Amino acid sequence: GWQFELIENAPGYIWEVKKVLREAKEANSKVKIAFMLDVFTKDNHKAAQNLINMFKTIKDEWKDHPNIYRLNGAPVIFCYIMFNRSPEDWKIIIDLFEAEYGKCIWLMNIWDGKVCSNVNLAPEYLRKYLPYFDGVSQYGNWGTDTQKKLDGYVSEIMHKEFPRKIFEGCAQNAYSNHFHFGGIATKLSKKWRDSFDIALASEPDSIVMTNFFDHYENSLILPCYEREDFMLRYAQYRLDKWRNRSFRASGKPELVVTNYVSVLLGR
Repeated sequence: GWQFELIENAPGYIWEVKKVLREAKEANSKVKIAFMLDVFTKDNHKAAQNLINMFKTIKDEWKDHPNIYRLNGAPVIFCYIMFNRSPEDWKIIIDLFEAEYGKCIWLMNIWDGKVCSNVNLAPEYLRKYLPYFDGVSQYGNWGTDTQKKLDGYVSEIMHKEFPRKIFEGCAQNAYSNHFHFGGIATKLSKKWRDSFDIALASEPDSIVMTNFFDHYENSLILPCYEREDFMLRYAQYRLDKWRNRSFRASGKPELVVTNYVSVLLGR
């Protein structure tokens, strides 16, 4: 599946989703489209109305389009900017949205806000917000040590305290955080491989891979398709092994040099 970012007070983004859904259906594609949501408007009722108005763009597709990612028939929505509002605020927005569009599956981002600055706060925020959400996901932007610590907190609480809720782990590539504002060393594919080790060891229900084609924020001078080819093939290998499926090796060598050139502009 692909996760598309939608911004509550910038409704034009969803037109790209509409186009992709149309083309996926015409191509008889099996790809699934999920939604990553940013909600910035402070007033809960106004924010909910903005979301309701935005999703009218795909109202016809919402109920039964084959390429929208659903669980038990309900579309999946990942909430990215989480902790700028309380759990009770989120409940108001979710209830108003579902009154218009029906049941959805809502995943909260644990890697946001104060947790970004202090991973030790993750258990507090999980216990505070999860009663209002169907599960947890992550928007990865961390080093290996931070991921290991965060996944340790999340996996223990999800498996012991919320075993019936969705636990989505995250694999994160070497990411030059927002134009090198505190980025992570690439070290070939080590960050990618280590990230899969940590995420899968946490025994999640599913895996999300964030910023996969994000050339802009990765400060790439040119697209590096060899890097992405390797990342996709390695992901297939790890996920097949995780699901006890046989991995189909290629008939040609798949050794790829995955370092890429990044550049610091204007700073």
